[in-house]
Amino acid sequence: LDALGVALARVPLLAQVHIDVAGCQASDDHGLTVLSHSLRHLPHLTKLTLCLAGCGGTTDHGIVALVGALVELHLEELEVDLSGCLLLGTPGLVALGGLLRQQRSLVGLRVDCS
Repeated sequence: LDALGVALARVPLLAQVHIDVAGCQASDDHGLTVLSHSLRHLPHLTKLTLCLAGCGGTTDHGIVALVGALVELHLEELEVDLSGCLLLGTPGLVALGGLLRQQRSLVGLRVDCS
């Protein structure tokens, strides 16, 4: 996710981003934080699909960083798959709930935390 985050920052006109790193054990909070920082540099982003299913290193810290970036955007559609992220707890889920209160332009949402 680190390298992907750096690359995304170089393409500021993207309107849709789909990232699927399901099952990648190397995906962790640091990579998610770098990616989150890069998302802030995509002012035209309206649709984000992020699949982190089964990523063993994703915790509340990474999700809180992601939400911090997403509240600055004007997303219309958001899909986040966190199924199988065993280290995700209450703080991460509360942050996702807070995102819903902030995103007034959101018309499509799917969050999977099974």
